[in-house]
Amino acid sequence: MQQTNIKDSFRKEAIYMIRVLHVFKTYYPYTYGGVENVIKSICAHSSRQDIYSEILLCGPEDKVYSYEGVKVTALRSAFKISNNPISLRFIKNFIYISAHFNVIHFHYPFIMNELLSCFQQKIKTPYIITYHSDVIRKGIVQSLYMRFSNRFLKRAKFVIFTSKNYSEISYTKNMDITREIIPLTVSSEKQSTKSLPSERVRQLSGGFILFVGNLRRYKGLKTLLEAARYSSRTFVVAGTGEDEKLLKFLSYTYKLENVIFLGEVTEADKYDLLKKCHFLCLPSDRKSEAFGVILLEAFSVGKCVLTSDLNTGVAFVNTHDDTGRVFKQGNYEDMNKQIEYLYENPLDYARYCKNALNASITKFSPANMDTYVKIYRSLSDR
Repeated sequence: MQQTNIKDSFRKEAIYMIRVLHVFKTYYPYTYGGVENVIKSICAHSSRQDIYSEILLCGPEDKVYSYEGVKVTALRSAFKISNNPISLRFIKNFIYISAHFNVIHFHYPFIMNELLSCFQQKIKTPYIITYHSDVIRKGIVQSLYMRFSNRFLKRAKFVIFTSKNYSEISYTKNMDITREIIPLTVSSEKQSTKSLPSERVRQLSGGFILFVGNLRRYKGLKTLLEAARYSSRTFVVAGTGEDEKLLKFLSYTYKLENVIFLGEVTEADKYDLLKKCHFLCLPSDRKSEAFGVILLEAFSVGKCVLTSDLNTGVAFVNTHDDTGRVFKQGNYEDMNKQIEYLYENPLDYARYCKNALNASITKFSPANMDTYVKIYRSLSDR
């Protein structure tokens, strides 16, 4: 990654008619997560439609670099509020940068978005928002979001939800905003044959229960560990996060020899794990889990899933007895009941996996991204 002058890096490329700037709090390679994957997929699809994309984020350092052919500008944050990096320099640079683009594409939630809304009179570029999740916090963070989000969302040309389910349960449901529903997808491009999984992943025997993601409070991983206490199956947990130490402590306390913590994994590791596992488990128990992009990644390699009965986009992705099984959130006994069903009913299991692969091709096709392309073009024509 080579550092360059920030302003010089945003000169217009004449060959592109439409230029889109994505704004979020983080991106690869600093973090790996669902929103990062969504942004990557949108940028890749837009590029094939001759739309130029760049990404602006608050990072641990000032850096301009390229990630998989997309220019990324990281501006060093001064401090954090509840995992949200904050930088006053971000506002100044954003006002300059935004003038060089036809459309600004914000990804919500990110508290800097709300702070930027205070400078709307200086931001002439039309913007859209992909609404990934409500903010489920208490105290000052929740108050800040609720105070500024209303104005920020109302001034957007489109507020895009990833499922009708979440649009109807979100705290924005009564807001007067221009809504659009665009289901998420994952890139149709196959993993590069040059990228090999790590030795620790290659050595794992197949047939385990897999969790992949950030180890956060809303992921329901305490329920997964409780299930593991009363199960003879092997559980593999891949990822890092704020609850990592607590979860490892619980695993040690419970003397769980059937739970493997892998820590952070690469993209190559992740896809190898998905191919080896019996199924993916996403036990999230709060509506912060708005969709679950990892579910689509499991579908894309023909693996069914086990999820909790959250009435968010998770329910839109996984249907009980169709693409997998659903258990009562927070109920480890019901989780184990569904786990055993997936092992002991091979015909249904094979049907679920087939349906999951078909859903990735049809219901969650990359063609969904064409709606983003149409929106970009409609705003650029104004």
